[in-house]
Amino acid sequence: MSSRGPNVILVSLATLLILSWDIPSEAQSSSLKKGWLEGTWQHYTTENGLSSNNVLSIAVEGDYIWFGTYGGGASCLNKKTGKWTSSTTKWEPALSAKTKSGLYWENTLEDNHVTAIAVDPDDGVWFGTTFYGYGDVLGVSRFVRKPSARWAVFGLSKGILCSDITAVAIDPDFVWVGTQKGLARYSKEDRTWAFFNSPQQLSDLYINTIVVDTPNVWIGTGSGITVFNKDTKAWTSFTIKDGLPEDSVQAIALADRNIWVGGTYGRIAVLNKDGGAWRTVTTGDGLDDKWIKSITYDGRNIWVARDGGVSCHNIATGSWLPLTAEDGLVDNHVNAIVIDGAAIWFGTSAGVSRLALK
Repeated sequence: MSSRGPNVILVSLATLLILSWDIPSEAQSSSLKKGWLEGTWQHYTTENGLSSNNVLSIAVEGDYIWFGTYGGGASCLNKKTGKWTSSTTKWEPALSAKTKSGLYWENTLEDNHVTAIAVDPDDGVWFGTTFYGYGDVLGVSRFVRKPSARWAVFGLSKGILCSDITAVAIDPDFVWVGTQKGLARYSKEDRTWAFFNSPQQLSDLYINTIVVDTPNVWIGTGSGITVFNKDTKAWTSFTIKDGLPEDSVQAIALADRNIWVGGTYGRIAVLNKDGGAWRTVTTGDGLDDKWIKSITYDGRNIWVARDGGVSCHNIATGSWLPLTAEDGLVDNHVNAIVIDGAAIWFGTSAGVSRLALK
């Protein structure tokens, strides 16, 4: 268990600019016109300001967009100015403060592998990290921009029983954190942590994704879905026996009155919240068997990130379209998708693609 002192680090705004590029965010542009999709592509890589091309997570914070990377920490793009900054586990060399031997640094992010990012309008930006190696790191970091830039870190000594973070989700009362060993919950009111790791609560302790649909919290695990109702405190699980097409649930999205889920083997299921049974969906777009990493809804379309491209579903017409590198994606290994107004951001293993829809 970590023996760090108080898990709060105050930094100036200048310190936030741990790694900074004056390179403008100009990126290669191209057009897309395929079926009912039309727009303009832009691509961003380390040549434009990303700290690593392998992007695992994305989140929008107003005029800023954050990219969680494998090995490069979190890159942040100011959409107004085009300026990039990067936050990692270390301050600038002149400001580094090593408090223990080996792997321990007083720093910002807990690790440079950023697996999850969630924006809380009232309480900053939360980052979940995973540490691939040996050592005692905390796993969760929070950045607050105003009134001055500051970081806080949370982990083993604060109630999170596993430092390998897989998911983060926010609601008005709590921050929900998925780990490889259970579910953690941070109370904003009393600033305490609770941890849930009972088989009577969760369908599996390895959590892949979390989506909040108040009062329900939907938790995708390695063995199905668990729903926690905040009002009744009831736990309900769904598995293959209940109609899911596969148990390893990697992605969940809310789309009006429907819950969309996707799994490791590329299968998609939909549940209407008003009642009924799980319905398996076949896209027929040639990507059905590709590992699903993320699902999101833009108000008209369902976007499915896969380890092989993107499946896009038009709700009104019921049609599907595949998007791959041949259509303009920077890479076919798509790990994350986020909606930003009329733009869709795709985090891949070779950089970021932005599709501005017409």
